[in-house]
Amino acid sequence: MAASKRKIKTVARSADPIAFIEKVKSDVKRKDSYELIAMMQDITGAAPRMWGPSIVGFGCLYINKLDDVDRRVLRKLIEHSIAELRAP
Repeated sequence: MAASKRKIKTVARSADPIAFIEKVKSDVKRKDSYELIAMMQDITGAAPRMWGPSIVGFGCLYINKLDDVDRRVLRKLIEHSIAELRAP
């Protein structure tokens, strides 16, 4: 199929990401989600969005469990990425 005819499956949606998170059964995943949202909002100044029916995010970074990553390194990675995106 030609690239111009491919349909992008993961697109921004108008659904409320907080409402989606509230429905998550795992307490750990809900806590992680709120912590990541706070960090991303602090760094980017942007609100989270729903990408497709089940992805809450600000871009393309995927983290399954927050305890799998070093939070200080994650923060530096995000800060660097945002600085690069905003550079003239």
